[in-house]
Amino acid sequence: MERRFVTINEAAIVLGVSKQSLYRAINRGEIPAVHIGAAMRISITWLKDLEQRAQVTQ
Repeated sequence: MERRFVTINEAAIVLGVSKQSLYRAINRGEIPAVHIGAAMRISITWLKDLEQRAQVTQ
């Protein structure tokens, strides 16, 4: 089964930001996240879409 979500720590590394900055962006509604129990996760699909949008604007 393929992973569909990454941890906040993994997403922060991919995005090149601190975990604290990522949590703030999530709380402002800038980055969608899901709660799975007490854990928060970011969709891998969302990260890939963000990467594609960034490549288009370059």
